[in-house]
Amino acid sequence: DSLMVFGDAIINPASRGPGVLPEQYCVDHRALENELIQLVNARNFNIALTAHGKPLTMKPVNRIRLLLRLQSDIPPQSPKN
Repeated sequence: DSLMVFGDAIINPASRGPGVLPEQYCVDHRALENELIQLVNARNFNIALTAHGKPLTMKPVNRIRLLLRLQSDIPPQSPKN
C-alpha cells in the first residue's frame, strides 16, 4: 500500500465528504487545484490522508480526480504511467 498526505489541501468532514479546501482559506485556490491535478495524475496511491476527517481508502486517486473535475473547470489529464 502507498500513502499520500494531503494535509489541509483536501478535507473530508463526515457531514459533507471529501472536498478541496474552500477558497476563503486559500491564497491562490486555482494554484491549489492545479497542483492537486498534477499530483494525482503523476502518482498512484491506495490511501489518502486528509484534514478534518477519515482517510480515503476506496479508490482515492479516482475519487480525488472526480472531485477536482466537479469543483474546477480545469480539464482532466491522463495519468502518467
